[in-house]
Amino acid sequence: MTWRIPASASVGGGEMVRCAAVVFGLTCLVSATLAGVPAMAAPRSEASRPCIGVIAAADRFMVRKIGFTAFDSETFVAPVESWGLDDLIAARVRAAAGAGVTVLRLSYPKGAFDPFYDPPSRPAPPPGRQLTEIVRRIAGSTKCRRYVVITASHAAYSSTNTTPISGVGVYQASLTKKTYLYAHLFVTVFDGDSFAIRPNPYATFQSRLERVFVPAKDFDREIDRTLFPASAAEAANSTALRNGARSVVTESLDDFLPAFFRE
Repeated sequence: MTWRIPASASVGGGEMVRCAAVVFGLTCLVSATLAGVPAMAAPRSEASRPCIGVIAAADRFMVRKIGFTAFDSETFVAPVESWGLDDLIAARVRAAAGAGVTVLRLSYPKGAFDPFYDPPSRPAPPPGRQLTEIVRRIAGSTKCRRYVVITASHAAYSSTNTTPISGVGVYQASLTKKTYLYAHLFVTVFDGDSFAIRPNPYATFQSRLERVFVPAKDFDREIDRTLFPASAAEAANSTALRNGARSVVTESLDDFLPAFFRE
């Protein structure tokens, strides 16, 4: 930028020096200001935040003895944090996302999902909003472009039984004594900016139509009925149940997770 003094101005020697100093100072100031202006900041887009955050909340192992009605059925949850199911889930998400994608497993304090799985008796927010609030708190300042959340999904054993099975676990029918390991998990993907829930690829009209002709896969795996545990402690300490559960979780996740990364 060039600064000019009008030719009609009468300037003495001292004034000339002062004007020159002022012009020099302004020139330096403008140059410094222009040099210090950064390029226009890019919006908070997926390109600026390439990571995918994984929040796995499926380390509850349900043990369910199924009777003819809810009154002659029995259910308890075994503490299986040592089985590493959440680590396994994060690994399967990482495999589904593909090479070159940064996948971060986000940890959270014990009990963070209690309001979601076991809501209080008072009126609670809708499950979707409740889950969003939990995910916001866990995500904190990580600012990933998306958050993949894996939670337990409910599935009915039969139309006559009022208490469903859910998540990862084992069940035994009282009448036949047949025993099954299962993994019923649900994937929810959140946008990293707005925390809006992204569309579920299995909830489209096309996917529903496909299931009419191609039934969904059944990942319930029959096991020896003598492996059915009598207590939560017995379940947690069973190597056979641990290995079987990890296997069925891997099989089910590897089947349905890739659809969430095809866009």
